[in-house]
Amino acid sequence: MASVYEKQNNEDALKYVYTAKKKFSRLKYAKEIEFCWVVLASILSILVSYHGPSEKIFILSYECLETLLVAINIVVLLLSNPLDLFMSKKQEYAAKIQQCFDALCYNDETAKIQIIDKDSYLSEDQRSDILTNELPKDRSNWENWYHDYSSRPLSEQILFSQKESYKWSNKLKMAFLIVYIIVCILYLSIVFLCFGVKFDVKFVALLSSCMIFFEHSVNAIYSIICDLHSLYGIKKYAESINIKNPQCPNRNDIQKLVTLQSKIYDYRKSNYQVPDWLYKCFRNSMQHFFEKKAKVLTKGDI
Repeated sequence: MASVYEKQNNEDALKYVYTAKKKFSRLKYAKEIEFCWVVLASILSILVSYHGPSEKIFILSYECLETLLVAINIVVLLLSNPLDLFMSKKQEYAAKIQQCFDALCYNDETAKIQIIDKDSYLSEDQRSDILTNELPKDRSNWENWYHDYSSRPLSEQILFSQKESYKWSNKLKMAFLIVYIIVCILYLSIVFLCFGVKFDVKFVALLSSCMIFFEHSVNAIYSIICDLHSLYGIKKYAESINIKNPQCPNRNDIQKLVTLQSKIYDYRKSNYQVPDWLYKCFRNSMQHFFEKKAKVLTKGDI
């Protein structure tokens, strides 16, 4: 019986995780563009509100900059909801691909364990399209997605891998929240330092112009906090799972693993995406942390 660690590196599994990560990366890139768009709109709004109609702003006239700002706001207004819906569907599809990867890792006919029914997530044609794709020559970014728990029974390998999944997300999300708050503070500090803090009509205009950025940031921070709350709920449920006989888990134990995987899927398909650059910054330190954790777990301490 192959371990989760072995199965995750077979050709089909790597194609699933590679495709899922590529699609998630595109969504993250779209979020980064959205953030830059909001910053640009906010800066233009500040410049328009702070300068008079007779003044030139850089090489643009006041009227030209005002027209550009109106155009940006109209584009944002018209495209915001359709884009959110489009990205939501793409994220759900990427999460379904990730489920198929986990299905290859966790399901085992010999042990009569089925955690995920991949047929209920992707059609045969969709799976076929993914599996006919070629993998890049360098597979290091997709190999060994989960750490090595192969010394433990399969039921515990699955549980430990599931725990690793949400713990990794929790650490990244917490780091993202801190970084996002710091970026917001820096942005507002720079704006007020550049334009001064005199409590007059211009200051009120400046403050109202920052609302574009402020509103977007509050919504993003609220989404991240909601994600952390969801992850806490997943953690509480995972900690409640106690497999009394890991070598031969009963139906109730298997069902708990199925439920836990369903909660992880629900989180993946709806969470606020963490930028890839942040993932790359923390990747090595987090991998080192989970390697140490895996060594402890395989010695018997859960």
